[in-house]
Amino acid sequence: MQQASAYEDFELEVGGGTVRLRRSPAGEVRPVPFQIPYDQEQHDALRSVLERAARAARSYAAPVAMPSLDDPQQIGQKLFEALFPSDIRKLYDVSRALIRDRGKGGLRIKLRLAEDVERLPWELLYDPLDDYLALVSHLSLVRYLEVAMPSNKLTVDGPLRVLLVAGWPGEPNDPLKLDLADEIAEIQKALQGPVSKGRVFVDVLERATLEDLFKRQRTDPFHIVHYLGHGEAPSDGAPARLLFHDRSGNRAEVDIDTVRRTLRNSEALRLVWLNSCSGSVGAEGALYGALASAAARFVASGVPAVLANQVRISDLAARELSRAFYTNLADGMPIDVALAEARAEVSVIYLNSLEWATPVLYMRAPDGVLFALPNAEPAVTTPAVTAPSPAQGGGSQPASASPPPNDPSLRRLQEQQLSVLKKRLYQRQLQKAQYGISVDPSVVIEIEDLEHQIADLEQQMGLR
Repeated sequence: MQQASAYEDFELEVGGGTVRLRRSPAGEVRPVPFQIPYDQEQHDALRSVLERAARAARSYAAPVAMPSLDDPQQIGQKLFEALFPSDIRKLYDVSRALIRDRGKGGLRIKLRLAEDVERLPWELLYDPLDDYLALVSHLSLVRYLEVAMPSNKLTVDGPLRVLLVAGWPGEPNDPLKLDLADEIAEIQKALQGPVSKGRVFVDVLERATLEDLFKRQRTDPFHIVHYLGHGEAPSDGAPARLLFHDRSGNRAEVDIDTVRRTLRNSEALRLVWLNSCSGSVGAEGALYGALASAAARFVASGVPAVLANQVRISDLAARELSRAFYTNLADGMPIDVALAEARAEVSVIYLNSLEWATPVLYMRAPDGVLFALPNAEPAVTTPAVTAPSPAQGGGSQPASASPPPNDPSLRRLQEQQLSVLKKRLYQRQLQKAQYGISVDPSVVIEIEDLEHQIADLEQQMGLR
């Protein structure tokens, strides 16, 4: 598990033509100029690629021609180079080195975004010497809001309560109709362990109306409200909407601000996930969807954290993201770390898709911790393999860091870590095989690094 305290902040403030590093393990720098590094034509092309990726991922039935990822990677690199000019890049590299030397934890990249840059696809930030930041191990990426109001107390009374809200799945004969029952079953399966221990309680609001949601949250409050269903983009002056049922069981369109007003006064609420599987476009055809834009307003009105989608997402990818996210959250990870690990897993499952970048996370919890489960097992981190000091009687050989034989929680963590590393290695090996001698050198470097990490971890586990 990843401890919140083991993650340090790399906090960037962007807007008004400048970027400023406010905080990092390596220090701060004064504001430097920032300019959006690509034009509207490239922006539109990026949206087209992401939309086609979602459509292509809707079915396992037959192989599909995936869209080219060149444009998103190029845009992500331009955005990274604009956000990390030389002085900030140096402190970023030093901060990463400090984290690596520590042997645990990671770096939390917090983006404080002004209105003029809020709609940029920050989740696609791409470091040409590494990878998409959202997929780099021991990094998390959040859009951070500092709200002038006290945070809700962290420890929940009794089990963590999760309400799955089944909205409108689509018309009966619609090929894009969502299988909400299957997605809900995956989430319930992911939480089966902590549910059986009494740490988590999951309930489902079937064929939900807005009135149902209001009454349930008011009389029987939940800590997490997860909406599943379709959404509608703003049109003809109308705001973005989520689709519920009406009292007769028919489709009901509810504007996003009404949903926000329905939920914002709940003191118990920690997280809202607007998992609408039909995305919505923001102003002037921007990539950044109106549902994601609404996430910031939810947080500003008092909700500690909100997840929403930038563009439409396939129901298959939404299902995998939900399953992985809740599994990680139930293991005690901070919310941003749980999402980062879920993104990495989805990137492996859908190798040529960018749907891992679709969720946007806004939060105001400084360390990503929204709740502490009662009687939860303490979070642990995998110990680093370090050389013993002369006082320990060691030479130049690394010390054994095998887990204590009676520590099943650490063993489970190591097995999960090993699985993620092997999946990531397989993904990079596929890239190398596909491009041959023309493969990016960073891919070769990462393969070597992953092989070393796997070997070290297997040694700790006594597998070598």
